[in-house]
Amino acid sequence: MPSVENHSVLGQRVGQENSTTLILPLYGRLTQAEQHRIFQNTSQRKVIVSTNLAETSLTIPGIRYVIDSGLARTSRYSPKNRVQRLPVEPIAQSSALQRAGRAGRVAPGVCIRLYSEESLQNRREYVEPENWNDLIHDKKTIIIDTRNNYEYSIGTFKNSLNPNTTKFREFPKWLKKNKFTAHEKNNKNIAMFCTGGIRCEKASFFLRNKGFKNVYQLKGGIINYLSKINKKRSLWKGDCFVFDNRVTVKHGLKVGNFKICPGCREPIKSSES
Repeated sequence: MPSVENHSVLGQRVGQENSTTLILPLYGRLTQAEQHRIFQNTSQRKVIVSTNLAETSLTIPGIRYVIDSGLARTSRYSPKNRVQRLPVEPIAQSSALQRAGRAGRVAPGVCIRLYSEESLQNRREYVEPENWNDLIHDKKTIIIDTRNNYEYSIGTFKNSLNPNTTKFREFPKWLKKNKFTAHEKNNKNIAMFCTGGIRCEKASFFLRNKGFKNVYQLKGGIINYLSKINKKRSLWKGDCFVFDNRVTVKHGLKVGNFKICPGCREPIKSSES
């Protein structure tokens, strides 16, 4: 379940209706002793209600059934408001498969998804910043920067393709001109990124409709990557424009060296203004 409030409601409902069931919450604010209750033996049927943050931190033995809500509370940085948010969002297909894998590790298990098979198949493949480097290092991966040309010009990931667009509606023309082969569509990984992830959603949907089988996008965009990945490990080179007054940021989201010229709308050094 994505939030602690969901745990309380579910615990009250099930606890009232079935005294043979033990409901145990699992989330980050619990004490260590409270969290360790999930490992204690009991004669009651044990139901563990976990947040997505806690579920990835612990391995719980003996899980036979997993009920997947299809939702997760995700950390997102808002460049406009300069705050970190925790919105509830649909999980990616890879996360859904990971959740299902928690059942049946020591005996046959069952995963019950509270959403349709169609919804599962249509979910995008998001890659966490911590796993992004491995993906773009792979020789089978084609890296596409879906941002506009002026953004690409001051910073991007190594070996990424530049569609040379000034607006997103030019992206389909670039894709058609590039003439990706059937082999590339079926066998290559397509790794896409943008500033915060919104443009990648549109590009990902478009590529899948054009027959690309393995489409991935950087979860939370470049902003999320720069906030989480240490500069020494980073494969990002240069600055990244954010939406707040069109200034740039660097690793650790420190203010960068460029801003948008109000006249020509092209990047200029902050020292030149």
